[in-house]
Amino acid sequence: MARAELCSGCLNEDNCKQNRCYCSAMNELFSVYDDSKKQIAQTFVDEHRQWLSIEDAEECKEYGEIASKVIDSIEELAFIKELDIKVGYVKSYEAKVKDGRIIYGDCRKVNDIYQSFIPFDFIITLYEPNIMMLSDNQVKALLWHELRHIGINERTLKAEYKLMPHEVEDFHSILDRLGTRWNMPDAQIEDICGEV
Repeated sequence: MARAELCSGCLNEDNCKQNRCYCSAMNELFSVYDDSKKQIAQTFVDEHRQWLSIEDAEECKEYGEIASKVIDSIEELAFIKELDIKVGYVKSYEAKVKDGRIIYGDCRKVNDIYQSFIPFDFIITLYEPNIMMLSDNQVKALLWHELRHIGINERTLKAEYKLMPHEVEDFHSILDRLGTRWNMPDAQIEDICGEV
């Protein structure tokens, strides 16, 4: 094993050579070095994520639990459970911006061809860096907003799911109840689930 230059003249040098190992102090220095390499690599990846085409996201059961409470609390969303529409929830560690506007979340319909592989009809993604300033009540309202994008064929009431567009910049029911500034970081809004 190659010896570190730092070991020259150390009182434990002969003992380490004989045991063919490094002392605990050197091992700790190597550990610090390894940690710093990992941190440098992580910083590089974080700074160049878009350039590297890395998407950092994971399934989020916590959002699913909150959304379930929202669905139970908002009558216009009852059809989601009644028709057993399957919604997956994703936490993204990327900050999403579109046309200069911060995007808090989005709802996507899973295309028929992918439903063989993905057990969901819709995927709702919340962008963590963008929602950090939102209160718990605002996150519930955001999930309400995203769940409003889920639609069915109202003529046949069949599970022909579709992605519903906003009626205006948002949905009337949300604006009527929470106002137009519900998603602003300084907004104080009610708990739509009625929890204390």
